[in-house]
Amino acid sequence: MDVEQLKQPATKRVFRAWFEDWEVENVKKNDAVAEALFIEKCENLVFWDPDTEKTFVVAPENLEWQRGKNGGWFLICEEVGGKEVEAFDIEVANELIGETQQADGIEIVRPQGNVVTIT
Repeated sequence: MDVEQLKQPATKRVFRAWFEDWEVENVKKNDAVAEALFIEKCENLVFWDPDTEKTFVVAPENLEWQRGKNGGWFLICEEVGGKEVEAFDIEVANELIGETQQADGIEIVRPQGNVVTIT
């Protein structure tokens, strides 16, 4: 028996760090079901934004709907230890979340070409 493996925290949540098929289908749907699906996937996850050089956490309460050609659902994110609140494109946030160390029990699954790796 591998004792080291038993010492690792149990996986409570799996995050798939790519824009999944269901996301493509729902990102432009302005309805409560689509919003709930995005919240379930991303709530309380953190990421580092290289543009602002700040760390953000995805707010669990709601998303922002934006109209227009590039509209759709956007994640509401709060700066960790700060006061800034920003809306982030979900596809971009997926990638950034996948590159950021998460809390114990959150397993990140990343695509590597045609192979998916788990960390």
